[in-house]
Amino acid sequence: MTIDPPAKRVKTDLECEMSCTIPTSIAEKVPIVYTLDPFFLQEAPVQPPLNVDNVSDELITALETLSTALSEYIQSSCSTIEREAALINAPELTHSVHVLRAEGFQSLISEYYFVNVQDHFYKTVTTHLQNFEMDYSTLNNEDVEDADYSEWCWKEYTSLVTRLAGYMNAYTCGFDLLGNIDGTFHTRLYNFFEGHLRRSLPSCWQDVTTRIFEHSLQKYDAFLSNEDSMEDLERELDSLPELMSRLRSIGVLSESTSALMLVARERVKRKVEECRGQYEEPALAECIQWVEQHLCGGWLQRIVQYENSTTNLKFENWCRDLTVWTSREFCSMRLHEIFDIVRNYAFGLTSEATLTDLKHCLTTSVQKEELVKSLRAGIEERALHAGVATEDIITILVATENTLRVIDPTSNLLLKTIGPMKEYLRRRPDTVQHILSRMLDEDSELAEAMRQGDSVRDAEGADDVYDNWEPEPVDAVGTRQERAADIITRLISICESKDAFVHEYHKMLLDCLIHKLDYETDKETLEVELLKTRFEEASFNQCEIMLMDMATSRRLDHQLYSKAGTDETMETESNPAPLHTTIMSHLFWPPLDTTDFSLPPEIERAKRTYEKHFEEQKPNRKLAWRPNAGIVEIELQMEDRMETLTVTELQATVIHLFGEQSPLTWDEIVAKLRAPNSPEDFKEDVGDCLSFWMSRGILKQLDEETYAVIETAGEDINNGPSIPMPTSRRNEEDRARAKQAAELRTKFQPMIMAMLTNQGPGTVERIKNLLTMFFQFSHTQNELQTLLDQLVSEGLLLVGRNREYSART
Repeated sequence: MTIDPPAKRVKTDLECEMSCTIPTSIAEKVPIVYTLDPFFLQEAPVQPPLNVDNVSDELITALETLSTALSEYIQSSCSTIEREAALINAPELTHSVHVLRAEGFQSLISEYYFVNVQDHFYKTVTTHLQNFEMDYSTLNNEDVEDADYSEWCWKEYTSLVTRLAGYMNAYTCGFDLLGNIDGTFHTRLYNFFEGHLRRSLPSCWQDVTTRIFEHSLQKYDAFLSNEDSMEDLERELDSLPELMSRLRSIGVLSESTSALMLVARERVKRKVEECRGQYEEPALAECIQWVEQHLCGGWLQRIVQYENSTTNLKFENWCRDLTVWTSREFCSMRLHEIFDIVRNYAFGLTSEATLTDLKHCLTTSVQKEELVKSLRAGIEERALHAGVATEDIITILVATENTLRVIDPTSNLLLKTIGPMKEYLRRRPDTVQHILSRMLDEDSELAEAMRQGDSVRDAEGADDVYDNWEPEPVDAVGTRQERAADIITRLISICESKDAFVHEYHKMLLDCLIHKLDYETDKETLEVELLKTRFEEASFNQCEIMLMDMATSRRLDHQLYSKAGTDETMETESNPAPLHTTIMSHLFWPPLDTTDFSLPPEIERAKRTYEKHFEEQKPNRKLAWRPNAGIVEIELQMEDRMETLTVTELQATVIHLFGEQSPLTWDEIVAKLRAPNSPEDFKEDVGDCLSFWMSRGILKQLDEETYAVIETAGEDINNGPSIPMPTSRRNEEDRARAKQAAELRTKFQPMIMAMLTNQGPGTVERIKNLLTMFFQFSHTQNELQTLLDQLVSEGLLLVGRNREYSART
């Protein structure tokens, strides 16, 4: 046998097989010229020409007839269901096959049949695929509704797959009818069909396949909800297994399976998205149940009926993958809204079940890191800025503690998350005040934690017992005490020193006691006892003395008024105001912001009467009155109404003047009330009082300097020109802060200068400790830091690289 190959020819399996099966005597007389296998060139095959010499006429006729007869037979077999009829209608093919078999050319029949199959594939199958792609492109260029588009895809796709499966079946059955004895022919034919079909598939194949499964899933949803004709739906759904079987027969099942799982995952994602923003009820179990019963047990199980022995294995794998995918998508959704979950938990809008769902699906370290990243980003973007009140930030911090404790009892996620909040709150001046108020509020979420005591001390005690010792977890964050700390301990740790809380409570207790209308201190006593469980007991000695002073004040007040009722009353027509005082040990009470001014005569008489009775009870002690530190209950009687208010002493004195004379000018009021020790900005203080009474609807402004009482509630006070309300240069809080800073400097600057001169440089912590030890320094470290920086700016002190302050020599 001679072979004349083209340039760069590759020897094929066909040549190897022919060289082994054709007898030598025939091969020498029947040289066959082959072209390159189209599997490599991707070109249509060329029929091998025959050069025959010294061969029987019958064999030559059979060889010449075989190619044409096979082509007609394959064409006829692909166009009819009755394969036997196609063979009966091809007598020449039957005769040629009989002759070639008799001469030992069985393998030659296989090769000629395979070449004609390739020829038919390239002429017919490729044309169908190209037409399908052109029709798809034309449809995309038109304005077609989604439902019509899905119907077209379903109809044309199933028709094309049916036609391709029919061709593959015709190729196989047609050769079997010719008496196939080649055991490898089916495998070879299937590999050819699958390989060339994959390379010939249009670019839109995967998109259309995906749309087909989406369409079938929509039909299944409609089938369950009875939204469409039941017969039509049943027919379409029952055709799915047959469609999958045909896809498997033509070798593109893997692409179809990928599209199938893509559609299933997208449907799972939409189902999970329905739970977004819903935090009151558990949702993960419901989603998984829906996937198992509806998606897997219903729609997917209908599709996999095309399989036989491997059905259960693939179906179980798909169901397991979709269940895992559901948990993963649910976790991803919850992680993106974790800040909303935490915020809503603070207001009782997030249930424990929602947090438990997130805990169950939060299984990998990557997901945990994503939670920390998402929550920190939400906190920094939506909470840690000037537009959010300190109280709200503390609320977010407490909610973060409570939610992450449920999700991760080890507190690793919590310690990774709350760092920015603690750092930001440390810079806010009112943080300590709000934390203390929340800790001592019986209705707050921290009340129970305050009553339970300090868990860190318990954890430290447990570490000392060897039998209870356990090694640290691999992913542990922070120390054992930090992880075991409760919310109270964590809030206290925001400040570098606990002294800030003690000092702040000292001022809060002052404000509470000084404005009490009675002498009941049961609530404050309980607060001090609770705070002792979190701080050093000795830190609250001053607070205990303040409470003792209140008890002493109540006893003295009762004694004085009891005695006054027997001999000299303190409440007569000329002295209508009963006077109750709070006796303070000035060394243990915080400084009071007072404003000296002239009191009404009846109040002055009441004070002298009280002093007289006090000196009788305490012969060795003398009262030093602190003006404008108390409160006054007054009743204002106008023509048509009466109002009862609780105001400051200065506010009560200002409105008292209008009871004697109305109208009054601003300067007249200041002149009547100014005392020798009144501050320089006393006029601004009076202006604040006038603004207060105008805001209460008691006074009206006649002109820029004149004020009068509004006797009738319906009186029109807007007829005159628009006049600005009196305002002070600084509000009351700013003045109090400036005054406190001035007192701090006046009292402690000489001590600081002497200390740094005699003992050398020191940090702010060391200076504060020395002042506290020797001079009863009760201010915060931030206040001391401000004073030291002010002295540095004035050139009185120097500050080194390590923030050590030293006296300038």
